[in-house]
Amino acid sequence: MTPAKTKASEPEICPHCGGYGLIVGDDGNVTKCQCGLWDEEKHRLAMERARIPARFRNKRLSTFRVAPGDTVRRDIRKFAESYARSFTPKEERGLILRGGTGSGKTHIATGILHEVLRNGYSGLYVNVSSLMARLQYSFEKDSEERQEEILGEMDSADLLVFDDLGAESARDWIRDRIYLIINNRYESCRALIVTTNCDDSELAVRNGERVVSRLHEMCQNFRFPDGDFRFENMR
Repeated sequence: MTPAKTKASEPEICPHCGGYGLIVGDDGNVTKCQCGLWDEEKHRLAMERARIPARFRNKRLSTFRVAPGDTVRRDIRKFAESYARSFTPKEERGLILRGGTGSGKTHIATGILHEVLRNGYSGLYVNVSSLMARLQYSFEKDSEERQEEILGEMDSADLLVFDDLGAESARDWIRDRIYLIINNRYESCRALIVTTNCDDSELAVRNGERVVSRLHEMCQNFRFPDGDFRFENMR
């Protein structure tokens, strides 16, 4: 009898592991199946722990499309690929990615983070303004998070992506916590990737000279060209 055809909408299940990604041998030893499902599941869980927003979960360095003649973005992508490929927890040097809204900064930053996670290291994405809201709410009685837990999470990550620095309110307690986060990374020699629309003078006004000084010592600087890269890639 001719076997029934599988519907096109039904996912194909690996015949070796049954879709679990792992194979248990006769001796009881467990090995990863060559289908790669286990690695994909590990990466998915790593992305959740890294708090990568849904908007950026498909942003890879390989999907960062560069227009012909855009040598600056091409060179930034090439450097980012090399940085992500060679990254280890001993990596002390981070990156500052500067540019206007829609320039591609966050795409590159999260693309690097994806590769670092896939290589088995820990990482964390934080939008600075959203982080400050979390920290402020942590003082409320009904908050399930404590400030110490939030800050500890950022201290322990092998790579921290600090997105949109300079967009946050310039209140004193916010300045203090931004300094604390950056200084903890600085003192522990842990890598930090910062994206910002601001130049050094603007960051100094909002966050203080100490923050700017540490970022310069910690990070290599890259500036994206003017123009809305996001809009151009939507057309």
